[in-house]
Amino acid sequence: MNKRVSVLFVIVTFTILICSCTRGVWGDPNPKGLGSEYLKSTGVQDETIDRIANRKEMSRDEFEKYSRSDDVNVRHLIASNTHIPSDLLSVLVKDKHFFVREGAAYNTSINKDMIDMLKNDTNLSVLSLLVTNPSVPEDDIIRIYNTNKKYYLSWCAMNAKCPGTIHDDILKSDDEMARSWLRITEDRAKKNENNPAK
Repeated sequence: MNKRVSVLFVIVTFTILICSCTRGVWGDPNPKGLGSEYLKSTGVQDETIDRIANRKEMSRDEFEKYSRSDDVNVRHLIASNTHIPSDLLSVLVKDKHFFVREGAAYNTSINKDMIDMLKNDTNLSVLSLLVTNPSVPEDDIIRIYNTNKKYYLSWCAMNAKCPGTIHDDILKSDDEMARSWLRITEDRAKKNENNPAK
């Protein structure tokens, strides 16, 4: 019975965590869905909406235009797009809305200056996504992790380049969710190694 309850707890927790990543931490807007709705309501062409929602390559003019959108979901999508020019991303890293900064924290194209700014963010959800980012140096991840090990354990487990000391902490912990995320991340990394084209 206890094992069944534990498994159910893990499944429910996974669902909540996955929803948080998709909708924004702490139940913020769904950037893809709500961003697309907003763009459609303002008359943006379907092809452009698809490029924004699916974080595809766009022209500099498009990145510039939509990085200034009034809609937080659209700015989040632009901030998390790896194709965005660095100078435009550096502006979104300082956005007043944490949800946009979350998008930037998740973007693997961020550079050292952007990481230095984001690692000092006061918002936990921004820092949570930053420690999942494999482009962030190990020392920065460890520094954030050490501020609240229990809280960041599962988030660090989602990083394909999880630092060795944190990896060991996850394996030693009784945090089933963190250990499960570590397995998922490692399995995904192996699949990517075996199928680099995908």
